[in-house]
Amino acid sequence: MWEVVNEAGQETTKDGTLLTGPLSLPTLFQDPNAFTDPRCLFDPGYRPPRQHLPVKDQQRNLRTDWILLRVATVVIVPVVIALVVIIALMVAAHS
Repeated sequence: MWEVVNEAGQETTKDGTLLTGPLSLPTLFQDPNAFTDPRCLFDPGYRPPRQHLPVKDQQRNLRTDWILLRVATVVIVPVVIALVVIIALMVAAHS
């Protein structure tokens, strides 16, 4: 049986015989950040599961991204061209 009190843990039998410990929580959980919650087990290889989206929602997201890219292209390209023309006209006027 494991018992964690404050920032130390120890393993005992049911009759109270000490088997292991007391160990500090960072040593016990092999996590330097395990100072407060003994339920937090640290696993550096853990990656949360990816959320699965239905195909319909994936297509909707792709369509939205494509529309935003197209709108950005239609707006940004003329603005950049206009700025280049304005700068060229200013340089030509001061020459």
